[in-house]
Amino acid sequence: MAQRLTLSGLLIVVIAAAVGCGPDLQRSEHVIERALTPRVVTVMDPRTVDGDTLATEELGRVRLIGIDCPEVGEPGADDATRYTAAMVRGNTVHLAISPLWPLDVYGRCRAVAYVTGAGGPLCINADLVRRGLARPSSWGPEAFDVAAWAQERGPGPTRSRLVDARLPDPSRIVVYVSPSGAKYHRKDCHHARNGMPTTLRSAVARGYGPCGACYPPVMNP
Repeated sequence: MAQRLTLSGLLIVVIAAAVGCGPDLQRSEHVIERALTPRVVTVMDPRTVDGDTLATEELGRVRLIGIDCPEVGEPGADDATRYTAAMVRGNTVHLAISPLWPLDVYGRCRAVAYVTGAGGPLCINADLVRRGLARPSSWGPEAFDVAAWAQERGPGPTRSRLVDARLPDPSRIVVYVSPSGAKYHRKDCHHARNGMPTTLRSAVARGYGPCGACYPPVMNP
């Protein structure tokens, strides 16, 4: 059995190298095993296929690792798709490709996606789970710490070791509100056309909730 596992491990490394998704030598906190550090590919303005799938020019279709969003037509599918689209539209997105299983059975690249803001990187995979828009899911051994996402479902800070998903100080995050509304928004949200800028902390203290169309930042409890 030990010999079989060793040969399987070697086969995984060979497959990863063959498809160009081999381990990056740069040290990283993105994985549990430092020997399995993923290659990170940066893409610009990828298209959102659904909540857990992106389409890129560089890698083709990309399946977000460790999560399952509702399928098209199921309850919650539109919300998950809108969230992912809001996160990646017009943004630079960093994709950490799985060093163990770089491709799924459909030929899609398997990766963790994160965007960089004023407060550092935000993991889209983990944030989908944290917001209740996806459930943690794993179909085999993985270098990423996806198991931790099961503890993050629903409201609460992202604690995954995969990516530092801490939000910046809410006193420094600018959101937009209107006197007649009950939600706060991103600057480019169509609901914020006549909105006034304020801080995230102030908006929450005044009873505003996050917009369901533009998915602005949320405060850690």
